[in-house]
Amino acid sequence: MVVWLPLGSSSVALASETTTWTGNGSENLPCEGGTTLWILAGFGNDADDVSDVELIVNDSGPFPMTQVGNNFKAEISGPGTSADDTTAYATWNWEGEGDAPTPLLTISHCEPGPSPSPSPSPSPSPSPSPSPSPSPSPSP
Repeated sequence: MVVWLPLGSSSVALASETTTWTGNGSENLPCEGGTTLWILAGFGNDADDVSDVELIVNDSGPFPMTQVGNNFKAEISGPGTSADDTTAYATWNWEGEGDAPTPLLTISHCEPGPSPSPSPSPSPSPSPSPSPSPSPSPSP
């Protein structure tokens, strides 16, 4: 049996890629009680050739990253750690032709959480009223 393959056809291989956070946006940490917006940028017009983008921060996740134009974003709680104690990376699949782009993972900002409500002040307890003194009874 002879199988004919068309000449000049190109196939696209799926390549799994990882982009490590190198500290971009570290001035936004720690982000205690709030959320950080992480951006994976640098795909140019090739962002449509990228799939399955996920973020891992301090061994938590994966958090799915959503495509917005030519970038991908994820908003997550915290981290409440300093930049020195934070590790993060994004994984993604390259479905385009040629070499995969080299994007950059950045913390855009920290959105602070709600301010804690002050605890109510205790109400002062009423002072006890003085007991009425007994009236002298008339002598017989």
